[in-house]
Amino acid sequence: MSMCLGRSLAHFPRLIELNNQAARAAATTASTSSKQSGDISSVFPSLSGAASPSLAPRFADLKKRLIRDHEVQVQDSWRRLLGVLHREGEEIKTLGSAVVPEINFYHLSDVGKRTGFRDALHKRGVAVIRGVVPEKEALDWKELLQRYIRSNPSTKGFPPTNPAVYELYWSPSQILARAHPNILKAQRFLMSHWRAAPSSTASNKSSTTPLVSTSHPVTYADRLRIRQPGDSGFALGPHIDGGSCERWEEDGYGLGGVYSRIFAGEWENYDPWEMTCRTPVKSDLYNSPGGSIHAVDKVHTGTSDSSVMYVPACPLTEANAEYLARQRETFAEGTPAPDFPSGEGESHHRGRLTPEYVMKNISLEAQQAMGLAPWDPEQKGIPERERGVLRKANEILGFAKT
Repeated sequence: MSMCLGRSLAHFPRLIELNNQAARAAATTASTSSKQSGDISSVFPSLSGAASPSLAPRFADLKKRLIRDHEVQVQDSWRRLLGVLHREGEEIKTLGSAVVPEINFYHLSDVGKRTGFRDALHKRGVAVIRGVVPEKEALDWKELLQRYIRSNPSTKGFPPTNPAVYELYWSPSQILARAHPNILKAQRFLMSHWRAAPSSTASNKSSTTPLVSTSHPVTYADRLRIRQPGDSGFALGPHIDGGSCERWEEDGYGLGGVYSRIFAGEWENYDPWEMTCRTPVKSDLYNSPGGSIHAVDKVHTGTSDSSVMYVPACPLTEANAEYLARQRETFAEGTPAPDFPSGEGESHHRGRLTPEYVMKNISLEAQQAMGLAPWDPEQKGIPERERGVLRKANEILGFAKT
């Protein structure tokens, strides 16, 4: 298996020293996890069989308040939306899977192909980039992962008797995937489709320039799936990651006015790719599971396993840097990432990779994405907005110069 090498060894002692300083700084400001122990069924009633709790009556009042003085406009906008959904449904029937835009990784520098892909992505909100990692390398990761699971029979999974989803976050395969230069490049490419509207046209209630960089991806440690043919236990119902009721809450997505156009009956003027309004939001007021609406087939009818390694694309923001500091602690400890059910996780697993391994064997860009090395806010060719967030992130992660 190939791996991405870092800078010369002469640079690593100083980076390791910085990492230790950052770890101490982060430990004084955040706990590693506030979630209870469990697995993926702990947060999805469709998996555990538990009844979904009813929303409190205050949400009815909240919804009325959100559309106050726009009740007629919202009803009219709903009728317009139904018409559009009908037409789009017919197009999906005609096109089938071709409705999802695709681009090959080696075409990411082709302006013509990028432009067509961009327009389709903005319309559909979902896309496929093919050929990001060579097939043999990906299969090597899978084989290495299966060996890791066999070497650590205490690994949690769901369903417990024949797991399809494993409570693994720090296996060698996951670390190598998150650090792969092609994956980091693909993440930057995808995030480049976000845009920052001028404050006079954005829904954002703040007039300040958002501190965000879409060219500096940060690692978000998530689970993985190996679902065998015929499995019906992992039947994950329709859901939206990264927030639920927070989308209505005034102290959730309301902080940025993300959906204000929709609540005014003007969904056609809502721009889902505008990022200025999203930087102030709070998307996890209820520890909800953490896009687009998606689900998992009730039964896996394929003839081979269905394997997924979740490697999200996340921009660098102040909030994401704060999470990265907490996540870095769980990486060092081998425990589940902060957004997920807690417990001892992989802390006693054989063959688990550590931050020390990353510092000695993985590229500087990957180290930065994992919160293990500082970013350079003085690098050439980046906008001031990005310089600001790089400085702030370095401060949060304990890398600020004294």
